[in-house]
Amino acid sequence: MKKLAVLILLVNIVTLLHGQEVVYTINCEKNGQNTNLDSILFENLSNDTHLVFKELSIQSSYVVNLSQQKIEGSTRVSNIIDDGHVFKIVKNIPGEISIQCTNKQIGDIDLTIYNLSGQRLFNQKINSNNVTSTFSVYMPNTEMYILNVHSTFGDFNFKAIGSDNISSIGYSSIQNKSANSVLIFKSATIKQASDFRFEQGDSLRITAYQAGDSTLPVSLKVNGTETLSLFFVDENENYFIIGNEKQPLNMGYNVWFSELDCGNYDIFAHGLYLSSNVTINKIGDNQTGLSLLPSGKGDLLIFNMFNKNSELTPGKYIFVDDIDCSGVVTDGNNTFTMSSDDKFVSAVKEMNDPTSYALNVDLDIDWSTVDFNNPSDDLINKFTNYTNSKTGMQKGSVTIVKSGDIYTITFDCIDKNGTKITGKYKGNLSIVEFGI
Repeated sequence: MKKLAVLILLVNIVTLLHGQEVVYTINCEKNGQNTNLDSILFENLSNDTHLVFKELSIQSSYVVNLSQQKIEGSTRVSNIIDDGHVFKIVKNIPGEISIQCTNKQIGDIDLTIYNLSGQRLFNQKINSNNVTSTFSVYMPNTEMYILNVHSTFGDFNFKAIGSDNISSIGYSSIQNKSANSVLIFKSATIKQASDFRFEQGDSLRITAYQAGDSTLPVSLKVNGTETLSLFFVDENENYFIIGNEKQPLNMGYNVWFSELDCGNYDIFAHGLYLSSNVTINKIGDNQTGLSLLPSGKGDLLIFNMFNKNSELTPGKYIFVDDIDCSGVVTDGNNTFTMSSDDKFVSAVKEMNDPTSYALNVDLDIDWSTVDFNNPSDDLINKFTNYTNSKTGMQKGSVTIVKSGDIYTITFDCIDKNGTKITGKYKGNLSIVEFGI
């Protein structure tokens, strides 16, 4: 009786687990507006399988049931069928693939070409007069393509490689070609959608596509139902994304804090301030005292950067906990000495401000007119709210590339609450000398 009870309990647990389906509601933004999608790619980085939902219907959002591999609305999941009963590959060389139709009842077909990320690159309807022979497809660039042939007999997919000798995607048809005079080759195929699988805790990467553009990929661990926001970002756009919100960036500051002075260790501190409509101001003088204060309304990101150069040199700056003036680095339970090429962002050490971000800053203040000995209650409240709104960042990296006076800065960080912060700023950095 006890064994039966245990068996029933196990069955109930299994049933419960299978009932917990993984469902993602996906919203996409392009040019500040919600947009529909052509396709969505799910990649399981833990087991190297993937799933593409394509030919999506026009919707404001897409509810993807990953457990059942289906999406609400009219769509198709990519499947591979290549049994030779309808189509055969007669040529498959870099830049060109020729497909022969072996069934004269095929009717009209739709030819669609995708790259391996699921991005739709080309679509053409071919009438039945041209189909009942052989048609060739031409593909540029040395990369892999997936050709989807949609017909009354179903969907057929073929894999082909492009060539740098081809200028653009196109196709041509060959009429009255004898099937007996054609040498037949077997085409390679890709994994079927049914190969896609996942478990709780697997690492997924999700990318959406529309009209030749792709969103920034979103990476996450499988952990039940979630609502996700994906963003199409223009090549020249400066932005940062926190959670499911994207915000603009339009100002950058390089604050020189000087060398950490406790010997000849040459540890230099730099403050990287990126913002939307928030300026960084040096107020006062050496006699009355100096202050580094933000002014304006918007958002602000602050990174305390450390290297062994008096300039903010290009490279990848890795987050650590702390750095002392002798170059001893602390990161969790590990300690080591900073080398000449090391570049770090400190999650703990504060120069003027902590490594952090603040949203909806409201400091529309002309600091040059402020009586610091007798500040108004309104100013005190505003600055207190700003200080309390800062959220510390503690993991990740900041990468700096420089060409002339133009910096390209990308960052991928995690805040103290586990929220991901990513973004890019390209432009000038205003220099502020603020030796401490």
